[in-house]
Amino acid sequence: MRAGRMITAAMQRLESADEANLVLDHVGQVNVFLVAALLSEGGFIGPDRSPDMAAVRAALSERIDALPPLRRIAVAAGRRHRWVESSPDLSQHIRLIDAVAGLAGLERLCGELMSVPLPYDRPLWEILLIPGASAEGIGVVLRIHHAIADGIAAVAIAQRLFDPSGDAATPAATPRPSAGARPRRRVGNVLGRVGSSVRRIEMTLGGRGVGSTLLLGERSPHRGVSFHAADLAALEEHTQPLGATVNDALLSAVSSGYRAALEAAGEQVPTQLPVSVPVALQRRGSSANQVGVMNAAVNARSGGGFLALAF
Repeated sequence: MRAGRMITAAMQRLESADEANLVLDHVGQVNVFLVAALLSEGGFIGPDRSPDMAAVRAALSERIDALPPLRRIAVAAGRRHRWVESSPDLSQHIRLIDAVAGLAGLERLCGELMSVPLPYDRPLWEILLIPGASAEGIGVVLRIHHAIADGIAAVAIAQRLFDPSGDAATPAATPRPSAGARPRRRVGNVLGRVGSSVRRIEMTLGGRGVGSTLLLGERSPHRGVSFHAADLAALEEHTQPLGATVNDALLSAVSSGYRAALEAAGEQVPTQLPVSVPVALQRRGSSANQVGVMNAAVNARSGGGFLALAF
C-alpha cells in the first residue's frame, strides 16, 4: 500500500450527521469508538508473545483497501468538511505501543485513550498492539472516529478487518433518490419533527425535573474503563419472559449505577432520570451515521427499569 499518498480526484461533502460528529470532537470529549480484545499465541503472535508487525500490516492491507471509510480524511472546505481519499500509512495506523501491567493496565490505557483525539491529517482510525495485557498474549485496541461510522457500521468494519471469512458485509444504505425523484415533504411535518427533537434535547440536557445533582455538574478530566464478561444468552433467557430485551436489561443496569453513584455522593436519588439513548435507524442515504435518539425516563430510585420512552 502506498504510504501517505492523497488522492484528490474525488471529494465528497460530509453528510450533516457525520459533520456534527466531527464538530463535537475535541480534547476531553473524544468522539471515537474503542474496541479492545486479547490475542493469544498464534498467527502473527510469536512464542515469546511479541507481534510480527510486518505480518499484521500485510494481512490487513488488502482488507483496508476494501474499506472506503478507512481510506479518507476530512478536509476543511469553508465552514464544512469534505472527504478526500487517502492511502493510509500503516506504520502510523497500526502501531506497537508500550507494554501495560496486565488486564488492569489495559483498562487504564483504554480510559486514557477516551481523552486522546485521533490526528485529522490522516484517516480517522488506528489499531494499537499492547504487550503485557495478558499472560497468554497481547492486547489490541481498535479506534474509529464516529464521523466515519456509527456503532453498527463500526462493528461491521471490525468484523471485515479481523474475520474476513465471516458474513460481515458493511450495512447497506438505501440509495438516495435523484433530485427529480426525491419525494416532497410537507413543511409542517418537517418543522414538527424539528421542534420535537429540540424539546427532547432540551429535556435531556437540562435535566428537567431532576434538580441539582452531580450528574449535571462539571465533568472530571479522568475517564475509567472496566471490562466485564456477561452471558448474553442467559440474560436473554431471563428477560424474554418479562417481555423485555437485552437492551432493556442494560438500561436497568445503568439506572442501578446512577443510583449507586448518587447514594455514594450523599445526594438524594430522584424518582426519574431522563437519559438520552441512541437507537439504530434504517440505513438510507450516504451518511455513515444512521442513528436517532430516544428519551428514556429511568427509575433510578428503584434501581431498575424505565418508566416511559419518548421517540
